[in-house]
Amino acid sequence: VYWEGDARESEPGRDRIEADPDVPNYTFTVKNDEVYYREGAYMYRCQAKESVKRRIRGMHKIRLAVRELMDMQTANCSDSELQEAQRHLNKAYDAFVETHGYFVNRTNKSAFRQDNDYPLIASLEVVDEDNKTVHKADMFYKRTIQPKAIVEKADNAIEALHISLSEYGKVNIPYMLSLYQGERREMLKELQGRIFLNPMNADPDESKYRSGRPQRNI
Repeated sequence: VYWEGDARESEPGRDRIEADPDVPNYTFTVKNDEVYYREGAYMYRCQAKESVKRRIRGMHKIRLAVRELMDMQTANCSDSELQEAQRHLNKAYDAFVETHGYFVNRTNKSAFRQDNDYPLIASLEVVDEDNKTVHKADMFYKRTIQPKAIVEKADNAIEALHISLSEYGKVNIPYMLSLYQGERREMLKELQGRIFLNPMNADPDESKYRSGRPQRNI
């Protein structure tokens, strides 16, 4: 239990602060060496024992290292950059295990179970149930994530539209034109019946286009 009494309602200046937008919901974070847990618009100060908070700080530090390692691989980092990041992760993990034991240990799991990223950091350990041993996962030593493919062209306007929706979640005309081998007018003609102007604003700007069926005014 991380909240003593009704700490999330009382003394908000000390026990509750506005959520940092960079901190995902339902995860721990550390501010000025104090442990907080984000729920919605606020982050609440952890009321657990200091021994538990030390475990949370350590697992949070490793979580950040894992996320950085994943982002680096997605961005197609060099082998030397990857190896340096893996050395950093190995060092942090080894230090944690030496002090607090493995992530799968009951005490560590209990300390971090409320965090949405617990399954992520638990996946760093490969547990052999038969031999009762724990090994490091491939992420400590290998490149485990392929870089995101950069699309440079589309064969037709429809493919350009699909790519735009996948990358941006909307009709992005300038981006689609960078993929399409032709003029804007030709592309829009190909997309007739697939994208439409907002009926509330007929300004033919890309932000006014949407995909799907045309809307009808009632």
